[in-house]
Amino acid sequence: MRIGWLVSLIILLASMPILYSISTGFFAPLFKEEINVDLFIRSAMVIYILHTIASLSLHAFTESWGDRATGTLFYVVLMSFLIWIFLLVETGYIMTWALFCLLSLGVFTGSVVISYKLDETLNPSRHSQAMRIGKNTFIIGSSTVEKCFKGLSSDVLEDVARGVTNWLLLRDVVGVPKLNRYDADRMCIHVEYVEGANLREFILGKGGRLSKEEASCIALKIARVMKEALNRGIVHRDLKPENVIVSKNGDIWVIDWEYSVKLGDQPKAWVGTMPYAPRDRAVTDKYDVYGLGIILQEMTTGRSDPRITLVLENRELGGLINKMKEMEPENRASMDEVIEVLSKICKS
Repeated sequence: MRIGWLVSLIILLASMPILYSISTGFFAPLFKEEINVDLFIRSAMVIYILHTIASLSLHAFTESWGDRATGTLFYVVLMSFLIWIFLLVETGYIMTWALFCLLSLGVFTGSVVISYKLDETLNPSRHSQAMRIGKNTFIIGSSTVEKCFKGLSSDVLEDVARGVTNWLLLRDVVGVPKLNRYDADRMCIHVEYVEGANLREFILGKGGRLSKEEASCIALKIARVMKEALNRGIVHRDLKPENVIVSKNGDIWVIDWEYSVKLGDQPKAWVGTMPYAPRDRAVTDKYDVYGLGIILQEMTTGRSDPRITLVLENRELGGLINKMKEMEPENRASMDEVIEVLSKICKS
């Protein structure tokens, strides 16, 4: 339950008599201005009614600190402009009124900050009705996953910011969950929730390994998603079984694109999960092929050790896997080659 809105109103109401006393007891004598008390009180009440409406609106229609700060700034600028207009036509207690209004705007801004921080402290996760599915990751409602990136180094956070931008370029790619919102202030994202088991759970549910045909068809679906991303110049960088979702109807989704980079870009930090991440010096169009090769090997043999040289009954599949997990990118299979070979195996 959020109580920041109530605290904000209490601060505003408590400040009005204080600022009135300061204005009439200090500002007016200082500037030798005579105040019409009834008119001053009526004008002050109008200002504070506007402050109250603005405060309630900010609490009702904003959640992130970025949105609230933007709304507060817009309101302060608008009110400052209205005060300036008033000063142009007012011939009475100009300085006293101006300072009263400016102080009230300062109190308003402070109340917004205090109320937001109070809500954040009392409800740090804001997920009383949400289901935790990982560290700093929740399912909100039935269609959204919120994932936050707290405690990461500045280099990694910079990569995340760029990765989120890349993710937005994949909104219409089949097999990539839609990124609906990025809260830069809280370093959290809201992503379309995809129901199903991750590939690791799927493999374990099948006894630890899959048939060559089933493994090849799943790998083919992953490869097609990765190829579509490559067509837009984007590399995932953290391809692993936990980042592949198998839905109940057999659809394949590749999730967690927040560490993705564009071809030609140089990421700040190395990210990935051993043994699925290559040690490439540069991010090329063959980067994700390596991780997919280890995944395919694990699906068919139950082992993820990249040092294994596979000798399978299906020589074409074994040869492809060995070529996919070549350490040197120039010797590694391309994503097009992977799709071509896997397509033949799935059709046979």
